[in-house]
Amino acid sequence: MTSKTMPCLVLLATLPLLLPATVGAQAQPAAKPVAPAKWLDKRGHAPIHGDAAAGKAKSEVCRACHGQDGNTPVPTFPNLGGQRADFLYWELVELKHGYRYQSPMTEQLTPLSDQDVRDLAVFFASQPLAHASDAAADPAAIALGGQIFRSGDPQRGVPPCQGCHGADGEGIAQRPGWPVLQGQHPGYLSARLRAYRDGDPPNSSNDFIMNGVARELDDAAIDGLAAWLVSRPGTAEH
Repeated sequence: MTSKTMPCLVLLATLPLLLPATVGAQAQPAAKPVAPAKWLDKRGHAPIHGDAAAGKAKSEVCRACHGQDGNTPVPTFPNLGGQRADFLYWELVELKHGYRYQSPMTEQLTPLSDQDVRDLAVFFASQPLAHASDAAADPAAIALGGQIFRSGDPQRGVPPCQGCHGADGEGIAQRPGWPVLQGQHPGYLSARLRAYRDGDPPNSSNDFIMNGVARELDDAAIDGLAAWLVSRPGTAEH
């Protein structure tokens, strides 16, 4: 197995959890979301094209959560600025057509045309990559994260993440359907990896891969990966 053959990370919005049901005073275990009846195949699509100026004009509704340029101060929301246009487009398609479990984004995107979605993806991709930071990160955690990201953990069957995300999480031009991981908030990265590990239903072909990879990650590995990615310089490929 080489570092170019298998992916590790991919970014997506956190899915809401269902509240535990109760019978009288006896609390029952929290219910798992029911897997959607369909999933989106993101493999082998042609590159997307759009109009960044038109996307900017259509992006006002996005700004409340994602900021003027796609970079949000809210640590639980993903940064969109500097992301791959193809990745953003297919994420938005996934949300618009209801592949994502009970996402509030579906209602926001339903009125938009396919061209609107393309324009939004191209606009946010044209914006600057955020420079997140984590001053409290433990150097040992950063070192662990870097080891896993670049070399994997063969003993647990975890492949290197750089095969699909680049050596520093900057993305790979030949893999436009996989996200840039630089510039994300550490809490968001950790939450997404825990969701993959803990069995959130897959909504796309990418999710099937990520669920398989992340199930072998413990909390220390997840927090280390997030800390290491936040420590990387902004060198995203486009």
